[in-house]
Amino acid sequence: MTATQPWVGRLAEPPPASVTVIGTTGALILAVAGELDASNRVEVHDALHDAIAAHAPRHVVIDLAGLGFCDLAGMRVLAGILRQLTADGVPCHMRSPQPHVARLLRLIPTGAVVVR
Repeated sequence: MTATQPWVGRLAEPPPASVTVIGTTGALILAVAGELDASNRVEVHDALHDAIAAHAPRHVVIDLAGLGFCDLAGMRVLAGILRQLTADGVPCHMRSPQPHVARLLRLIPTGAVVVR
């Protein structure tokens, strides 16, 4: 490779986002993992919405421990789900965000209660 030739290579694909129901006793606990961004926001929103609709919970916990990346589009998904649950009278909180996701939650007014 010379100085005038750019390096061309394959970048690793980011891990896909996933939504998993990890508990339904007392509260519906949904784990969001992987990377949540503009490329998969619709799929993650739909997965969260479908899980909530299937269980008709009285309380929802969104576990963010496995969420390795979240951009503004992803934060809008989480905020939208939170707003919908609040409008429906269902308490919701987010727990265990990684430091960079916790920072976004502090900077962007989602109204979320975050538990470490």
